[in-house]
Amino acid sequence: MPPSSTDACSPGPPDIPPPRSFNALADDWKSELAAEIDEMSDDRLFRNRPIRVIIDRTFTNGGPIETMSVTNSLVSLAIGLLLDEGKLDSLDAPAHRWFPEWKTGAFAQITVGHLMTQSSGLEHGTVAEPLYRAKDALSVALGRKLRTAPGLVFSYNNEATQLLSKIVAECAQEPVDQYLDARIFRPLEFGRWTWTRDAVGNVRTFSDLALEPRDLAKIGLLFLHRGKVRDRRLISERWVTRSTRPADRFGDYGLLWWVRRPPPGVVQTPASVRRVEQLGFAEIRKLRGLDYRIFESDAAYWLAAGSRLTAEARARLSRMETRGVSPIVEMPRAPIGYYANGWLGQYLIVYPENNMVVVRLRRSTEKPMSESNEVCRRAGGDRHHSRRAPSCVVSQVAPVLGDSWPSEGGVALTSGPLARL
Repeated sequence: MPPSSTDACSPGPPDIPPPRSFNALADDWKSELAAEIDEMSDDRLFRNRPIRVIIDRTFTNGGPIETMSVTNSLVSLAIGLLLDEGKLDSLDAPAHRWFPEWKTGAFAQITVGHLMTQSSGLEHGTVAEPLYRAKDALSVALGRKLRTAPGLVFSYNNEATQLLSKIVAECAQEPVDQYLDARIFRPLEFGRWTWTRDAVGNVRTFSDLALEPRDLAKIGLLFLHRGKVRDRRLISERWVTRSTRPADRFGDYGLLWWVRRPPPGVVQTPASVRRVEQLGFAEIRKLRGLDYRIFESDAAYWLAAGSRLTAEARARLSRMETRGVSPIVEMPRAPIGYYANGWLGQYLIVYPENNMVVVRLRRSTEKPMSESNEVCRRAGGDRHHSRRAPSCVVSQVAPVLGDSWPSEGGVALTSGPLARL
């Protein structure tokens, strides 16, 4: 424990049959998956379902693993607790309540919400090294100039996140590590964990929380179960929703959580069709039946459109598209989950509709991404490639897992009752 301180998916092809239940599949591929994990020498990979733990394997001495910027999402949880307990009145509270030097000028416009949506406008370093080296990380963060007006520009900012250390400490009347320990870590029965501080006692809220993979998965499951563990509520459902939905101006970021979307689709709109028609392509009228139909990709659209046009018309429309004239526009998809990530490829990913939590923590050395894709596919399922796979979740997970697989670290693919962890 830290030292005490008083300082403040889309479905598969039609020929693929529906996936079998997870438990029916488990015995089919458990030993094969375990052999692949052995070969990769990961600390731990486990998958928990309502009935049983399928894989729980340790390859090294284990111990907490540095979560890097995944830490931010735990700090977000602390802010939510402060709001739930009435110790913080609003995310619109001006930051100068805690930093009097900001009472004048443009700094006075910065709110707690701006710090949490990476839109404070503060200058920041490209790396976190100055904050790690500083005896007083808070002073380094406060020394930054204002680059843009608050609330206008998203710019990932370690210094802004570090400022939340003081806000939590003063509102809670205890440091953020102790605050979360009492309200979250102990109720979830965490094992070993550490959270470092700088020389003057500031908890490093931009990074440095180290957890066991299984315990980080418990945070994901807490959110998956809308803030409850067993019959006890630890965080309000309102905060779970609010912190993980896209911020108004920044569609892929919430309140210290990243928002996960599937790749955008494409759609043909009446306006885009009119634009093509006005340029002399009258045959476009034959495609009116495709208006507002969402296609998975450009290729899927052109397959449908091409079947309604002559070869000559298809060639002409293709030439128009190369000049930037197209009957389709990109259609962003609704969020399918949310995640925390950090340097080295640390991830906590939650897919509510799939009842799935994914954790990946890495210590040091690298392995090719191809191995990561394959084992994650086998563990979580990808209906595009495996008839035995229980779900399509990992076809969405793999693209965000980074460029390497942890040879020292841990991975958790888990869902089901939180009490099972």
